[in-house]
Amino acid sequence: MSSTAPLSLVNVTLDYPDGGSTTTALDRVSLTAHAGRLVSLVGPSGSGKSSLLATAATLVRPTGGQVLIDGTDTNGLKEKDLAALRRSKVGIIFQQPNLLPSLTAAEQLIISDHLRGKPARACQGRGAARRRRAVRQRGQAAAPALRRAAAAREHRTRPDGQPEGAAGG
Repeated sequence: MSSTAPLSLVNVTLDYPDGGSTTTALDRVSLTAHAGRLVSLVGPSGSGKSSLLATAATLVRPTGGQVLIDGTDTNGLKEKDLAALRRSKVGIIFQQPNLLPSLTAAEQLIISDHLRGKPARACQGRGAARRRRAVRQRGQAAAPALRRAAAAREHRTRPDGQPEGAAGG
C-alpha cells in the first residue's frame, strides 16, 4: 500500500476574471485527503466549496499551486491526460448530472465504464438492484437513481484494497 495520499492540494490559488478585475475563489488552500477518510467541506454560499471540488477533480486548472492525485502533479498534464486521470482515479457525482435524455440510467453507467475501457457491468455487482430499477427510468427523471447507482459504483474497491473512486458533491 502506497503512503502517497490519493489527493493533495498544495497552496492552490484560483482566480476568476471579474470585469476589469480578478476575484480570488481559492487563496493558497492546502488539503490532504487520506485513503479511507471522510472529508467534509462546509461553508456559506460563495466561500469556494464548489471551486475547491472542481479544482481537486481537475475540472478547473488552478491559477497557482499544485493538485496531486496519487502523487501525480496535474499541472503539466494535457487535457487528454487529465481526462484519462479523471476516468481512472477520480469519481465525480454531480448534484445536477448532465444526462443523455434518450438513455436509461443503466445505459449512462455503461457508457461511463466504456469510456474507462472497462467491460460493461451496469447491472452486475454492488448496487445492481438500484441500477436495474434505474433501467425503467429515462432522462432527467432518472437523475436520483443514477446518482445512487453511481455512488454504489464509486464505492467499489480495487484489487489492492484501495477505493476505486472518490465521490464529491
